[in-house]
Amino acid sequence: RRRLRRGRNNPMNSFDNSKCAKCITKIVCKIPCVIVCGIVGGDTYLLYGYSRLVLMDEIGTILTFLLLLIYGICVSLLLSSYFRCMLTSCAVEDNPPPPDFDGDKCPKCDKCGNWKPPRTHHCSLCGTCSLKMDHHCPWVGNCVGLHNYKFFLIFLFWVSITAGLYAILTGAAMFKAYKSFGSMIGAWSVLSLFITASFALSVGGFFFFHVHLLRENKTTLENMKYRGQNTPYQRAKAGKENFNDVFGDVWYLWF
Repeated sequence: RRRLRRGRNNPMNSFDNSKCAKCITKIVCKIPCVIVCGIVGGDTYLLYGYSRLVLMDEIGTILTFLLLLIYGICVSLLLSSYFRCMLTSCAVEDNPPPPDFDGDKCPKCDKCGNWKPPRTHHCSLCGTCSLKMDHHCPWVGNCVGLHNYKFFLIFLFWVSITAGLYAILTGAAMFKAYKSFGSMIGAWSVLSLFITASFALSVGGFFFFHVHLLRENKTTLENMKYRGQNTPYQRAKAGKENFNDVFGDVWYLWF
């Protein structure tokens, strides 16, 4: 009994459930977002400020301008999908139920007290339940779920394309500079090329993994739970329908 009373009166339990603790958690979860923006900004600065001059001398001004224009468009689409994924909430408390919702037949979460419809899971970092939760992504500082899964996939796609393009352009510029000036290559350029090329390979593989989950109408949590089995939400030979459920029917909004 004494142990139960101590657990109930433990000040750490009240701190974990306080608004201050939730605010600190949200701030800490956004630190990786600052790192991502710093990497994108640093790569763009090095490409336009350093590699541009070498590329203009190697392949000409017009072709360099076209390649940098393509890179700028890719970065714009990357950042657009990134911030939309980061700022779009899938939390149950931020998305009111439809008018025909029957609360008597829907269970409630034991941890946060919100409604818990099918495919909803509680996120310990966000402190709330997320609709059709896929996973909590630290790089976007948000839960990926029903309303931002599309933006998450678009973000993965453009990260792969943009990082690959940056690695090719910067690698070509560094190779040319090494041939001309020997070892006079900036350490930041080498580090940036290594990090970005690693992102291109790892995120590219992650993107194709989620394309597979999209075709199967699975989330990451469901794929772990029903490993090698069909989930209750899968449809036979409905890859296109599963794709349209996430991305919609308007093709120019897929990017």
